[in-house]
Amino acid sequence: MSFDASKLVCVSIIDEIGQKYPNRVERVPYFVNARVEVVQVRDVLFIPDLKIQIVDGFKVPLEAIFDDWNLSFEQSRNFSGAGNKLSGELSPDFINEDVCILSNFYSRSFGHWTEELIKVMILERYGFSGKYVINKLPEVALDSLNLIGVKRNRVITEVSSPSIFRSAFFTTAIDRERALLYPEVFMEFRRLLFDAISYEQHTQVYKRLWLERGARSFNKGGDLVNEDEVYSCIERYGFKVVDMGILSLRQQISMMYNADVLSGPHGSAFVHAQFMRERSTVIECFSPMFINPSNIEICRLLKHKYFMVISENTPYVPYPYEKNIYINLSLLELILQNID
Repeated sequence: MSFDASKLVCVSIIDEIGQKYPNRVERVPYFVNARVEVVQVRDVLFIPDLKIQIVDGFKVPLEAIFDDWNLSFEQSRNFSGAGNKLSGELSPDFINEDVCILSNFYSRSFGHWTEELIKVMILERYGFSGKYVINKLPEVALDSLNLIGVKRNRVITEVSSPSIFRSAFFTTAIDRERALLYPEVFMEFRRLLFDAISYEQHTQVYKRLWLERGARSFNKGGDLVNEDEVYSCIERYGFKVVDMGILSLRQQISMMYNADVLSGPHGSAFVHAQFMRERSTVIECFSPMFINPSNIEICRLLKHKYFMVISENTPYVPYPYEKNIYINLSLLELILQNID
């Protein structure tokens, strides 16, 4: 088959199929107050090197990547160079399985992986009995599936070459930015994970957490420039510095549930705000050259108090650190004084 990555387009498969064949799109009755839907599509091509699913030869399902911008962005950089390698004639393998493919553009980032887990929760509530594809994802992917009751024999951890699956299942696209549109789904996701760890005893409780960007951070940049000064400041206010990437998912969720304040340099770990108790406090620090408060809707849903810390960047005093983060200590301390 012929393949050209530059010709791919993003479409909502649920909307497209629903308009032509409405009986093929099924609503998940478990969710009473939210329209959550599932569709099964036959002969879905998965290209692991591009982390992409394709329907009808050129359609990338919105339900796989959440935002059509993600596709155009990856095309603009030629899928990190892999697009040229795979354009041309493909001879995909056929895998005789019904699956849900969770290995998409940014699934290896913890923040986006939790969005893939929401798909799993929806499908399990729907009654899906097929397999999940987590091709070459970090260990937390398999651990988290196990945590919520998906057995190892229902997981495919490696797809070595372009493959056509007998069918793939897609769910309504629900990501962090749609939290207020689907509050029932997000609250059920919280409950699912809280129930999964409820039997454990946790001896270490830290009320204030500072998230350190560890070695497993997905995006480069975002390093803390004035770390020694910042750590000296937060120590006075009783913060525990943690690297979520070295903890098990059970430990991460438990630690977040018991914390009152979450702070640190912006990164995927701030998605943990969804595991804090309602009306907690979140303080997120940014470079003025990269401001992406992607968890705002989660904070709104849970009624968290949210503070943003950004250093100055003006024509007179241009910010010199690019995506790395220099924290304005006066602003940080002002916030900490007010929540103390």
